[in-house]
Parts: sequence; structure tokens; C-alpha cells
Amino acid sequence: MPCPTNQRRPAFTLIELLVTLSIIALLIGILLPVLANARARARVTECSAQLKQLGLATGSYLNDYKEVFYWLGKSVDNEGMDWYVWGGTETVLNKSQNGVYPEGLFNHFKPRPLNPYVGTLNAFHCPGDTMRWFWSSAQGDSLFEWVGNSYQFNTVAYTSANTIGLAGVRLTQVRQPTHTVLYGDAALLQYYTDTKYWHPDHKGNVVFVDGHAEFMGFPWEGPDYTWNP
Repeated sequence: MPCPTNQRRPAFTLIELLVTLSIIALLIGILLPVLANARARARVTECSAQLKQLGLATGSYLNDYKEVFYWLGKSVDNEGMDWYVWGGTETVLNKSQNGVYPEGLFNHFKPRPLNPYVGTLNAFHCPGDTMRWFWSSAQGDSLFEWVGNSYQFNTVAYTSANTIGLAGVRLTQVRQPTHTVLYGDAALLQYYTDTKYWHPDHKGNVVFVDGHAEFMGFPWEGPDYTWNP
């Protein structure tokens, strides 16, 4: 006996539809945090790769400039080397820095010293640097939009005992290249704030003078890490 061709399949009941939607919602709730964590890890990996690239580029720069890390002026504020002007976009400063510093204060460093050794200026932009930088003078911009660089150079810093930092220092003077900070994710400065953070766990990427990079918390001066060559 032939089967009828117009036999209707039973439709979903309301209960079955609600159960299906509940399962879908549950799966989305499980997968979204997983995807967010995966994106965060991808940003960390990309950031680390960029800092390693910048570390390699610095080696080329040092070969051309008598192995001296940039320069050290009498006034860091007026002559450099400040923490961000070693590389990155040069045209952003007139947009946000007026009123904070004199117009064009660092714009005469063109190109910024490391730029000719790097294929793309996006290498200076951490993929996590998308939110408003926490200093009020940034006027709502991300750090890269504000100063053209997401990363901090171990420039000069003044302590009660002496002056530390790599600005104007010769490579052969660095006693512990595996422990001495070269560049770091500037988001580590947000350790001191309660604002949203670029990377998970209040950590950032740091590349050292020997070229290796670590994903870590702020590298405090001590037996493991140093800012002092």
C-alpha cells in the first residue's frame, strides 16, 4: 500500500521550542567567555611579537649608532629622550599635546629614531590599546592616538641615589642584558589605577635588552628585573 504523500510531520510544541532556545542561550553563555579569552590571548601574542620585532630593530639601530641607546639631553622634557618618542607615529602630537607641552615639542624628531628600522608603524600600536588613556591630558584618546606609541622605552628616571635608564647608554655598559628592561607595554603604568586594563591579570609584555620578551606584571627593580643598566 503506497504511503500518503501529504502526511504532515508533527510541529514543535511550545515546550520543545523553549527548551531548544534555552539550550542555545546556555551554549552562547558558555562560548562567549571562551571566545573573549581567546581574543585576549591573541592580543597578548600579537603584542609580544611586535615588541620582539622592535627589539630586533633596536639591534640594527645600535649597529649604526655606535651601540648607544638613542640620546640623553640635559632636559628630558625639552631635549629627550622621553619614553615614547623613540618610535611610532609622528603627526598625532599637535592634535592632543597642545596646552600640555609647547606645540611641536617632540615633532622635530623626524623620523623618530627607530622608525626607519621598522617595516610598519603599526608595530608601535599594541592591539589592546583601544580605550581612553587614563591620564586626563589625553583628552579621550587612546595612548597610540595621543602620542603615537603604545610602548614605553626605559628612558631616564631619577631616584634618590642616582639616575637610571638606558637613554644615552652604550650597549656594552649594560651589565645584565637578560634582566634589564628595554621596552614595555605602557599599560603596565595602569597598575596604579582602577581603570580597565589592556591585557588580562594586570600584566603586559616586556622585552629585555637581550631580545627576549615576557608577559608579566610591572618589572619592579630588584634581583630579577632592573631598569638600571
